[in-house]
Amino acid sequence: RGRVRVRIGNEEILAGEGDLSQIPRRTAQLRKGFNQFELNYEPSPDGSALSVWWAGDDFAAEPIQPASLFH
Repeated sequence: RGRVRVRIGNEEILAGEGDLSQIPRRTAQLRKGFNQFELNYEPSPDGSALSVWWAGDDFAAEPIQPASLFH
């Protein structure tokens, strides 16, 4: 539960609040190499947590590992 917004490049691919598992999911095409990724998350007061997953043509859905992210 909480509020979330996810952008890849200039495209917002996910936004909503409340029960985040109910937000419709969208796909985004990533280019090879670095991609701009922005995630804003505000947990609900009950201490909720968030995990972000990805999948590709050659791998099943899995959590994005921190080592895959740079700033």
